[in-house]
Amino acid sequence: MSLTDAQTARTGQELRRHLEVSDLTRQQLCEWLDLSPPELEHVLQMDGHAHPVTTWLVRDA
Repeated sequence: MSLTDAQTARTGQELRRHLEVSDLTRQQLCEWLDLSPPELEHVLQMDGHAHPVTTWLVRDA
């Protein structure tokens, strides 16, 4: 299933907001999920370069 452009933008905003209100820094989240900082940025920007499973992992963190 593919997301529309609006859904993709909204999901990226939601992921970034969830990280902002969490007690985690970007570095801590990367370490916890074994992601590189660029991998996390791809997820947070929803730019199409992140693996879908990685996006789910970030969402569920």
